[in-house]
Amino acid sequence: MPENAKKTDTFKLMFTTLLYAPCTILAKIASQTRVNEVTIEADTVTKCRNWHAEFLRIPGNLILGFRRAPVKVLSTKQWFEREQELAGATVSRNALQLKKLNGKPLCELLAVEVSAERKLAAISVSMRSLFEFHLQFDQSHGDASATNVMIDELPNGELSASWFDFDVAHRATVSEVDGRADDLRALFFTARPWLSNADFARLFTEFNANYADDDVWQKLIETMSNPFQHCDVFHLAQQRRAKDCLNHE
Repeated sequence: MPENAKKTDTFKLMFTTLLYAPCTILAKIASQTRVNEVTIEADTVTKCRNWHAEFLRIPGNLILGFRRAPVKVLSTKQWFEREQELAGATVSRNALQLKKLNGKPLCELLAVEVSAERKLAAISVSMRSLFEFHLQFDQSHGDASATNVMIDELPNGELSASWFDFDVAHRATVSEVDGRADDLRALFFTARPWLSNADFARLFTEFNANYADDDVWQKLIETMSNPFQHCDVFHLAQQRRAKDCLNHE
């Protein structure tokens, strides 16, 4: 390896190590901050923004931009419009009304499931559902973490997956391939704590069976190989929120 390349790698490692601690602290704060209020009833889910949401959203987006995160938190108006488009939501009294999805979030299933095969099956069906989402709506999710996909067991024993929560979107400057790869990065990164090294590797070996796009696959590998991705505030917050999912209502 050339000397300059070695120096660059050493600098990146040192910089990443120094960033990790403060980013972890910020990620903890971000993961525990709730800008949306959610009420779950028998057949419906009602969502609205907390009064302080805009005071957090604007500086939060500035921090995300400074850290070159590819996403932003949408304004209430943008969020409502996106939920109407992607989830068929209706708006009533400054709140979203959505049909309640059956099942449980992927993060909850992974946290309590013992069978490695069952975990991988749930992640695989989430990947296939995400691929279908990308094709159907011609856009990325923005926050495709294990907390934002519902896994339901059908009468025949098979699993189905439905994506929800569309208040975070990729920035307009993010390409289609980059956005889709980042969605998969979010899914993999937030599911990782519940998988062994061998099982996590299987997600990559079985990738094409669940997400048939070579360009996205190559971008995902590039993204997952970047050490800076693993100390980003937004990404760490995603993972922490997923790990703490059983403690949240």
